[in-house]
Amino acid sequence: MVLVCLGLGIYLFGVFLVVPRYLMGLDAILRPINEWIVWYSGVPLMFGLLLAAVDLLLFFPSTRQPSGVQFDPVSNQGVTGPYGLQ
Repeated sequence: MVLVCLGLGIYLFGVFLVVPRYLMGLDAILRPINEWIVWYSGVPLMFGLLLAAVDLLLFFPSTRQPSGVQFDPVSNQGVTGPYGLQ
């Protein structure tokens, strides 16, 4: 998730870099930098999604322990009543 957030943050920074490009007339200077930032922001994003998929598909099923629902009836029914503890 850290890599996904990092990739999205870099992407948004690249998108917001358009504002100074057009307002200050620096399109020729900042456009290649902007394109590079937006293009390569996908690297941590895709790597983070790949790691999340590996975690869900390979490691998550082994961490689950199948167990039934435990139901132990209360032996002293006087403890719980219709109005809470008595």
